[in-house]
Amino acid sequence: MMERTPMLQRQEEKFRYFPIFVVAFEVLGAVSFVLVAAWIALYRDGFGWYGSYAQFNIHPVMMMLGMVYLNGNAMLMFRFLRNQPKFTVKLLHMTVQLIACACIVFGLIVVFQYHDAFGYTNLYTLHSWCGIVVVAIFFLQFAIGALTFLYPNVPVRYRGFILPLHVFFGLALFVGATATCIIGILEKLMFVIEDTYAEFPPEAIIANSLGVTIGIMGIVLMYAVTKTSWRRIERPPPKAGPSSGAAEKMPLGE
Repeated sequence: MMERTPMLQRQEEKFRYFPIFVVAFEVLGAVSFVLVAAWIALYRDGFGWYGSYAQFNIHPVMMMLGMVYLNGNAMLMFRFLRNQPKFTVKLLHMTVQLIACACIVFGLIVVFQYHDAFGYTNLYTLHSWCGIVVVAIFFLQFAIGALTFLYPNVPVRYRGFILPLHVFFGLALFVGATATCIIGILEKLMFVIEDTYAEFPPEAIIANSLGVTIGIMGIVLMYAVTKTSWRRIERPPPKAGPSSGAAEKMPLGE
């Protein structure tokens, strides 16, 4: 059995509050999907496919699922599964991000098809510009991360150089994704209820609540993945048997 050093015990005591933030993120995620489903079902004609105005409604669900919810869960994994083998967590992280990529691609296909079907101009709004930048960097981040941290022959020194950049851009992308979602919600409201927005119609209340929920999700996740005392701790290997006495004397971290 792995020996629990005093340092590890102190870290585990601090970590006991981390699951609260994970539960909060999941609950807020569920609330956001209920809100977007209510908005679409009650006021935007539900979901449809090619040639239907309701086709657009698939876009916000897919982008919110991929860029915010799945992306956020993938970021939480390294802390939530801190006692699991690191390579296993890396594979799970990549798998969830791969599913997020599929959602993002589907969401983009839907919105471009919708615009083309009804003759709308593509990529002229602030929301669309921010979205394309965030998505492009997301896919670049995914490709570099997969090649660097899963390919076995990458030099350790190179991984050490890439890791802080990968972490930084992961956080920046999540902030960018949440901001882009909120801008998109406001943009859609301006398109459909601009004349009555100031009168607090029920549709605006639901949509505004969705934006606030997404914003709070971002705050919860950013705190959970940046709090220093909740970082993953690399456990020391189990003590070797009597025949490996030299290994027992090796200082931790070498």
